[in-house]
Amino acid sequence: VKDFSDRISVMRRGKNVGTVITNETEISEIISMMVGRQLSNDVKKEQAVHAGEELLALKKISLTKSHKKVLDEISLTVHRGEILGIAGIDGSGQDELTDVIDGMIHPQAGEIIFCGEDIRHLNPMKRRKKGMGFIPQDRHKYGLVLNFTVEENLILGIQRNPTFTHRGMIDFKARKEHAKKYIQEFDIRTPDENAKASGLSGGNQQKIIIAREMSMNPSLVIANQPTRGVDIGAIEFIHTTLVRARNNGCGVLLVSLELDELLDICDRIAVMYSGRVMGILSAKDATREKIGMMMVGKELADASVT
Repeated sequence: VKDFSDRISVMRRGKNVGTVITNETEISEIISMMVGRQLSNDVKKEQAVHAGEELLALKKISLTKSHKKVLDEISLTVHRGEILGIAGIDGSGQDELTDVIDGMIHPQAGEIIFCGEDIRHLNPMKRRKKGMGFIPQDRHKYGLVLNFTVEENLILGIQRNPTFTHRGMIDFKARKEHAKKYIQEFDIRTPDENAKASGLSGGNQQKIIIAREMSMNPSLVIANQPTRGVDIGAIEFIHTTLVRARNNGCGVLLVSLELDELLDICDRIAVMYSGRVMGILSAKDATREKIGMMMVGKELADASVT
């Protein structure tokens, strides 16, 4: 709209909040009109609680699909109190990597050590019980049941928790209170907890998933494209939530195709190319140019390999 329009009208929550002359208005002003407040690009990465302890270790993980090696001896570690980013051209093995970690697929070789235990034999539900949270790339396919209510989606995967069931009977009051708490805490814009997830915006659908995963107090969060297809206000909220979890000692594995996102909030960035990790850069050493070179298969002397 900045490139092609003469005037811009901004709508928020079904109302026209104003019209501006395009060439007289900064993008930051338009964004503020869209979300109803001034956005901050400064996400505070404080000293994390229990920082440094190894949570997840992948050791020479290999996976072949349709006679093609999609993961080639991947070795990575994620520690408490850090966000490890995964960069790479789409299709470089990122999705398979997260599927291996969350138990959706099993590698042909390698080890997956979580909190000191080899978890290769555990299914996704058991991995969640061990303290993993998952934010999938496709929220409609893997994150939500769109025909379920917000309340129902907020307990998917934890519906058998004693908080919500007693001797096989559903505690509807506890479930409703849980929903109201997280709707407020995560600013999920919904008429009420009984609204269907299908009627919400992409950003609010994503907030349901993030609220649900964070409600379990995970030790490790696997986030695959958590800000894809959501509005700029939701992006800020998601970044803040992930960094807050990191500050409190949680480990975060963040897969993103957006280099700015990785550079803004990650502590280290691993770069994948054709199923391999080309190297890992610390946030202070990472640049768009270095990451770009590694994304097309060039090894750099100053990049570590674990």
